[in-house]
Amino acid sequence: MINNASTHWPKTVAETDRRRYDKMMGVNVKGAYIVTTACMPWLVKSQNAHVLTIAPAALPDHGWLAPHACCEFTLHLVLVWAIRVMS
Repeated sequence: MINNASTHWPKTVAETDRRRYDKMMGVNVKGAYIVTTACMPWLVKSQNAHVLTIAPAALPDHGWLAPHACCEFTLHLVLVWAIRVMS
């Protein structure tokens, strides 16, 4: 299964409003969660299940990294949950 939908906002925390933050979390995390849970019955039955998540690369600007890192870390937790369910 491939999670390929993502969005990012290359701005600092101060420049990121709630609407934009919610959009990043909704597309990047909630979208991956919904797709992963929808595919879970087939992933659990598979003898070689894989979940691949493609996300935009982080910019080397530390001011921008905070909103992006928060979103990507939360996405990582969703994938850790999926791995535990499949095990």
